[in-house]
Amino acid sequence: VNMVGRGGMFGDVLKEIDPTIVAGITVMVFEGIKEFSRYKKGEISGEVCADSMMLKSTAVFFGIKGAAVGQMLIPVPVLGAIIGATVGSIMAHGGYKLLDGFVENYFRSNALNDLREINRGILNNFENLNSDYTQWIKNNRYYQELINELNLNFIENQKLKNDLNYEMKSSLEEEYDKN
Repeated sequence: VNMVGRGGMFGDVLKEIDPTIVAGITVMVFEGIKEFSRYKKGEISGEVCADSMMLKSTAVFFGIKGAAVGQMLIPVPVLGAIIGATVGSIMAHGGYKLLDGFVENYFRSNALNDLREINRGILNNFENLNSDYTQWIKNNRYYQELINELNLNFIENQKLKNDLNYEMKSSLEEEYDKN
């Protein structure tokens, strides 16, 4: 891959790229394919796959940095880079596991459980408020329907009253006309 890049097959940009970066990218691609394949076969969970990729990418990154530092400290060609990459990767692996342990302990601590309880309480309060609001809307609709029905009854009563008044007036006028 490095020779193809330096030969210009992928454009001018890759002619100048550091070979250790090409090696790191190549390692990550092959490791990614391997881990994703294990995930797709059901051998590991998605969480384990992601954690493995994070660990490996951290180790590769610090391995590349360690190779540069190792080559500076041990000026023997290739030997310094190998020793530096090994030390950098081992330190990254250990550091990652140490930090991962701290994170796991935090998430298993009482502080997280307290936070979960607070969130559950907020959710319950919200659900109760939503339920009360829904009930209020239903009651409001019921009362609105009741008011509409009363209005219709009032209008109907007004019509009946007007009809009755008209009939009474007509009847009185007939009586008056007869006399």
